[in-house]
Amino acid sequence: MIALAGLTACSASNSVGPDGGLVPTVRVLFIGNSYTSVNDLPSVVVKLGEATQSPVRFEVAQHTPGGQTWAGQDADAEVDQLIQQGWDVVVLQDQSDQPWLAGGGSASLISLDAKIKATGASTVLYMTWAKRADLAARVGISRFEQDLDANRYYQ
Repeated sequence: MIALAGLTACSASNSVGPDGGLVPTVRVLFIGNSYTSVNDLPSVVVKLGEATQSPVRFEVAQHTPGGQTWAGQDADAEVDQLIQQGWDVVVLQDQSDQPWLAGGGSASLISLDAKIKATGASTVLYMTWAKRADLAARVGISRFEQDLDANRYYQ
């Protein structure tokens, strides 16, 4: 794993399958926040691709500063540069409180999606989840209500 100024890249180096044939590599960029980085989702995806049963390998990178929102990512010139680097898939995750604080759709999500599609990549949304019960009181709504809001927000 290589870390450079907020960008972490992991590369799936094995491109030969169990039968000796070449296995295609899918390039995935994760744009999110600490929910993506602390849980090390990019490395988990690489490891899934390393399984002998996997039909693909993964090359991944991430831009996941803590607390970042889609609005912040959309305004970040570094994110624009990363999107231009020829990804197959770009995974987006918004800051964890946004589904119940921001309400409905996001102009920043629509803008990020347009930037991603302009490069020929696909956009995938990585949905956030409800807060622990002890933190739910801070938000002022139950975990069940948080789940409902998150489902609506990411539709």
